Amino acid sequence: MKKQQNQRGGFAKVYPAPDSSGDVPDETDGRLVMLPPEKAHTSGVGDSPALLAAKGFLEKRGNGQRVYQNTLVFLAADKTRLDELREACANYRAWKSIHDERKSLGLDPFNESLAEKKTADFDGAVEARLPETYQWLLVPSQSDPQNPEIEWQTIRVTGSGALANRAFARLEREGHIAGNLGGVALKHELDKVLWPDRNHLDIRQIQEYFAKYLYLPRLVYQELIVEAVRDGVSSLTWRDCFAYAGGYDEAQARYLGLQAGRTGIVIVADGMSAVVKAEVAQTQIDKEAAAVVTPSTTSSVAPSSRAPVGTRNEPSPTTRPAKSQPTHFHGSIAVDATRLARDASTISTEVLQHLASKLGANVQVVIDISAHIPDGVDENTVRTVTENCRTLGFDPSSGFES
Repeated sequence: MKKQQNQRGGFAKVYPAPDSSGDVPDETDGRLVMLPPEKAHTSGVGDSPALLAAKGFLEKRGNGQRVYQNTLVFLAADKTRLDELREACANYRAWKSIHDERKSLGLDPFNESLAEKKTADFDGAVEARLPETYQWLLVPSQSDPQNPEIEWQTIRVTGSGALANRAFARLEREGHIAGNLGGVALKHELDKVLWPDRNHLDIRQIQEYFAKYLYLPRLVYQELIVEAVRDGVSSLTWRDCFAYAGGYDEAQARYLGLQAGRTGIVIVADGMSAVVKAEVAQTQIDKEAAAVVTPSTTSSVAPSSRAPVGTRNEPSPTTRPAKSQPTHFHGSIAVDATRLARDASTISTEVLQHLASKLGANVQVVIDISAHIPDGVDENTVRTVTENCRTLGFDPSSGFES
């Protein structure tokens, strides 16, 4: 049983047989709730103990209302197969008890070996019967945003292997949970229900919507929204998706740090940054481009000394040469590691947007991390950080040292 519980498939978390809805936190990532064996399901029964329990978990978190309903799916036992699993569990517990107490029971070597073998056999039997018994996925959904009624789909899962692995593979295959999200897919959902009457949406608010509402795709991690925004705004065809802004100035009705169509854009979900409709962003881009004109100069010349048409006025000896403009900028700043998202957004809005908005600007941002841990770093953390750095494309020289 422990082997099954330790497998979480593609889910952010798995909750095996929680005693109550209070044992399942109200969080924004996609999770699987394995209902207790006594909350079993029978095919075709709309008020089975499993469905009633799943509805309770979906509606409540302890004594309070559950906010993030679009994060949970449920796996339930089949009532007709439950007796076989219970029998295997009872035999396992009985033989394990005998083996654990072999000394006090005075077992001879033969019976001690027999008890050990039987314990292992019935442990294997439990592992084999778990997927045969836990075969019902209960999936809540809502087809119409205007109709609050929740629909429940029951999906039979067959085969062997870890329960969570089988459940996730089936859900992903049928579109009930997503392990990735692209810019085009996000744009489709925005157009369909989220921003028909809006010009932009706060990225953090979009994450809240996806975690709350059952008519939107169910995501494994809400960070997928950030990845989808990055995918959409970085594309050369961003006009088919959207643009990104670090903030919005209500007084000037202007987007701050408006960016699109280039790679390396830093996307954050900080409560200020927003996804902007492509046509709205293009209007601002065109308006600001038109405002960038070279100032014209006119000479104030007396009529008697005005140069004839077709001739050129020579510059006065006292005319000052045009002052050269700087072409490079470099800056560094230390930020609080616990407030990185907030500080990064501020830097993006107050500094990067002014540089990136210049025609032909090539802006590169490098994050430098220096950490000192006096008591040393455990092997698991070293492995996790090293693998994540490699995946994220850190410089190859990045790493730990004594």
